[in-house]
Amino acid sequence: MKRRHGYTLIEMMVVLAVGSVLSGVAVALIVALLRSESGARDHIHQSAVQSRLADQFRRDVHAADAIDADESGLVWTFTLGRGRTVTYRIEANRLERSETAEKDTQRQETYALPPDHTARLDMPEPADSPIVGLSIIPTAKTLDAKPRATVRFEALLAADHRYEISTDAGNDEETAEEGTDG
Repeated sequence: MKRRHGYTLIEMMVVLAVGSVLSGVAVALIVALLRSESGARDHIHQSAVQSRLADQFRRDVHAADAIDADESGLVWTFTLGRGRTVTYRIEANRLERSETAEKDTQRQETYALPPDHTARLDMPEPADSPIVGLSIIPTAKTLDAKPRATVRFEALLAADHRYEISTDAGNDEETAEEGTDG
């Protein structure tokens, strides 16, 4: 009797089953890595947006002489010196900032807020306190989401005096010239 060389049907089925399981595990790992990478990219983007917003908000508050909010609390106007104003407006999931000089718009920016978040301006309490806050707060809790924290930026009102009109401008120039001669 001649012996045949080859594989049985059962051996082929076992090899196919093991290959299918390994392929399924590989695909699941790739999908998990892609989701993780996407989440990390979104987190880095949101962190960058919040960092730019915090920096710009602090600069605006430092330069502001006064801050006014409308009745709804959705529009804030920062009054700077020399006819300059900065307006923050909450629109859906974004915060829009427009800078004007003598009623002429100089620059507009939009900051995207995280999904299901809004912004709130925290005015100085009591009124003589110079600290102004901007809070980014979650608006709704979803069942599948992690608990979200409130992000808060604080700044000291009128800490920067670059827009003030100096009454001693002539005296400062003379003092600066005297300092260079000696």
